[in-house]
Formats: sequence, C-alpha cells, structure tokens
Amino acid sequence: MRRKQPRVCLNVEPEQLPSEFQRVKIEANLTEIKKALKGKKQLDWAFFSDNQEYSLMIK
Repeated sequence: MRRKQPRVCLNVEPEQLPSEFQRVKIEANLTEIKKALKGKKQLDWAFFSDNQEYSLMIK
C-alpha cells in the first residue's frame, strides 16, 4: 500500500489566480473546421482523412 500525494485545493476560480499559476489551453475547433471542409472551403492546413474507420454498435 502506498500513500498518495496530497491534492491541491483552490479557494478561488482559476481565472482569479495570478498569471504565473494559470495555463492557457488552445484547442482546434474541429466542428467548425469540419463544417468548412464540408462546405468545400479550401483550407491548406486541414483535410479529411482517406482512411476508412469503422465502429461496431451492438444492440
């Protein structure tokens, strides 16, 4: 058995922390990129994959 490290608990919202303790996360908006590609908009930095992927749904 091993003791876990203590968790950090905050008394403020992350937005209220000093900037040195904040992390900005930038993510791609894949929904909007997909809409643009389906709308035949030419994007040099994005494209649909040629790989065919499948999923199995069991009812």
